Amino acid sequence: MVDTTISYPVDEARRLRVSQRVSSAWEPGREPEPAVLSEIAEQVRHRFAEAMNILRRLPHGATDRPSTKTGATLPVIHSTAEAYGHWVITPKEPPTAEEISRMDATLEWLWWIPADWRKAVVGVAIGAPLRRIARRMGCSHEHVRKIERKGIERIARRVRSGA
Repeated sequence: MVDTTISYPVDEARRLRVSQRVSSAWEPGREPEPAVLSEIAEQVRHRFAEAMNILRRLPHGATDRPSTKTGATLPVIHSTAEAYGHWVITPKEPPTAEEISRMDATLEWLWWIPADWRKAVVGVAIGAPLRRIARRMGCSHEHVRKIERKGIERIARRVRSGA
């Protein structure tokens, strides 16, 4: 019987590229398993959201209060006693020393990624809409989503390695 299959060089090159892609996937000694890395990335996202919440709850200093000379029509309310039921104001519970220490440790991770990635990571952690972050950064919301994910993954890899 005669072999009538014809092998084209393009098919061979394509098959070779596919086999290289498959063989260069995850290896146990090279980096963490993708499922473990995504779990760590979710924990890192949670830590950043927690850090931004703690930052919001920090008490204001004397110079941190809004100015009354802004021309705003609403009065500036400094305590819940001044609200008189106009709207519901829940007093902020100040963070504990342990929470502040955890926040400081989490914010140190931002130095592990480039500056424009920091803006995306912090903006998403605050809960700002992606389009608003994108407008401030001068890019698309999809780009913000991509660089936030890359930033979190880079931090997760570094946290996983124990750096």
